[in-house]
Amino acid sequence: NDAPVVTSIKGVSSDFVSMLANDDSLSTRLDDKVQFLDQYGEDIAAPAFDANDTANTDSDLDFTIKPKDASNTVTDLNNGVISASTTAGTETYEIILKKGTSVLDTLEVTVTVVDKTKITAFGIDDLNKFYTDDAGALTHTQQIKIHGLVDGKKVVVPQSMAKHFSASNGLLGINPTT
Repeated sequence: NDAPVVTSIKGVSSDFVSMLANDDSLSTRLDDKVQFLDQYGEDIAAPAFDANDTANTDSDLDFTIKPKDASNTVTDLNNGVISASTTAGTETYEIILKKGTSVLDTLEVTVTVVDKTKITAFGIDDLNKFYTDDAGALTHTQQIKIHGLVDGKKVVVPQSMAKHFSASNGLLGINPTT
């Protein structure tokens, strides 16, 4: 009969991108990709995110993210967003679920920074639906984003790596200028 409360970390959502090219303009958001479970083993909304890991009263429930190694030079964490550096390598972060000063659960997440000159395979992020009616031609637009692929995993890359897009028939709704 007890109301559900957050008791453990389930993991991170499948759309979390844990690989970045070594370009300091690139980042991946981790804080809103963490998933939690209640005492009954069911998914539950995330508790408050504490970016600064501030001291809490015994009743406060929140989570924080910290680099496992304080001498981190590969990535940077700022308010739940992990940014790449120009140095390739890996960095491990700890997601810590707390109630007051007590740790309820922890999860380690590794983020890899890949040398962008070594990325040779690319893909296009999922596209929204295209409208193909003649009346709407050149009015329906969407941004096309590319990503790198390393060992079948998605890598965030600078969009300037895309040099040319082309499409064959049936795409009247694309605005070629955007």
